[in-house]
Amino acid sequence: MRYKSKIIPLAQAVGLTVYVSLIAFFMQNAHNWFGPQKENQMFGIMVFLLIFVISALVSASIMLGYPTILFFKGKKKTALKIVLQSVGWLVVFLVAMIIFILRK
Repeated sequence: MRYKSKIIPLAQAVGLTVYVSLIAFFMQNAHNWFGPQKENQMFGIMVFLLIFVISALVSASIMLGYPTILFFKGKKKTALKIVLQSVGWLVVFLVAMIIFILRK
């Protein structure tokens, strides 16, 4: 199946933004859902670090999965182009979020 290389970077950036939003929502509400961890703070630290590592793996998979396949198929320029465009879309989303937050 061939994908349009102009749509893929946008889809990857949207996917990563949605994933980061879900993790942020979880982290913001974890205290309300699970309550304070007064007795065993090490458990909270371990959960945070595991979420961090899993998030790094998921983020890398979202952003680099398809470009890696292209790279090993010999389409190195297309792979690099997709990665750079995905980063560009992430910067656009970041700037849009900052503007949205500052306007409130």
